[in-house]
Amino acid sequence: INDPIKAYKGDNAKYVIIADNAKDILIFDQMGKVFRLQVHKIPFTEKNSAGVDIRLLIKKLTSNIISVMYIPILEMLANKKSKYYLSMVTTKNLIKRIDLNDIINATTSGITYTKLNKGDSVKDIIVVNHKSDIVVYTKSKALRMPVESTPYLKRSTLGNIAMKTTEDIDGMSVVTRETTDIVVVTNKGRFNRFGVAGLPISDRNRSGGKVIKLAKGDYIHNIFGCNSNYVLRIIRADEVLDINVSDIPIGSSISAGTKMCKDGVLKVELIKKE
Repeated sequence: INDPIKAYKGDNAKYVIIADNAKDILIFDQMGKVFRLQVHKIPFTEKNSAGVDIRLLIKKLTSNIISVMYIPILEMLANKKSKYYLSMVTTKNLIKRIDLNDIINATTSGITYTKLNKGDSVKDIIVVNHKSDIVVYTKSKALRMPVESTPYLKRSTLGNIAMKTTEDIDGMSVVTRETTDIVVVTNKGRFNRFGVAGLPISDRNRSGGKVIKLAKGDYIHNIFGCNSNYVLRIIRADEVLDINVSDIPIGSSISAGTKMCKDGVLKVELIKKE
């Protein structure tokens, strides 16, 4: 369990979950369907093996996986007095939140967790507390809004406009009461860190603002709300690099950031230090 997870023939791990063999996970695809999978049905293999094609385990999974969640954690959050939701945003700029209980009972054959317009797909999914804020971002701008300003809808409905933009939505993240810093990571390996007040709260369907001064040809890859007790794991085609948030120089929302890794960021994970 403590061994590093390495790429297999250039294929990096997308999601890692520690799970009980007797429990289930939920697999969300980008076309708005969620499937239940029993952990014990995943073949046990050696750590260096390629694994099994998930489409052999879930016959109706036909599009890219957007998220994987562990049902016991969702059940725990659903039973808390402080309300939690499943929030989602689509590439074509629609946002909504649904009740966790609406997806916990998903079947192996799948249920719809959101309706989509033709040509649209789900870009990001997160579990959020009702007292948190959501940051929705494109490749150049970001908008921070309270969770409760986003529409609370049923599974089978479309969302509403997230931000006023002609660009596609590129991602979504959370700002909690514990958040002190906003960290922006660009495709060319530049990191910008500034105080959370530098990304002010606004209403849904506003234009958003700049969070970094972008060089020509560069764009925002990820935006995170965090504090200095976190680590960013940067995954590139030829390396995996851990960067402490505390080591990122503090700037402002108009700073150009600091070059801290090579170009070609594939994925960035936010990890809390133990």
